[in-house]
Amino acid sequence: MKATPAGKGKMPSDLVLAKTASLFAAFANEARLKAVVALMRHGPMSVTDLIEVCGLEQSALSHQLRVLR
Repeated sequence: MKATPAGKGKMPSDLVLAKTASLFAAFANEARLKAVVALMRHGPMSVTDLIEVCGLEQSALSHQLRVLR
């Protein structure tokens, strides 16, 4: 039997790891990250304002928001 290193808990379940990986993957795109940061800094805003702040085309931002949703 292999000993557990001191201070180490058990690993998260495969489901938790998969969901966490999905979350990080969503932020791995610069346009999506830019949109999230803009919303965090400025609060809720219209898509028109978000387009201006992020410097993205409407179709590109719409796609990225769909992925984040």
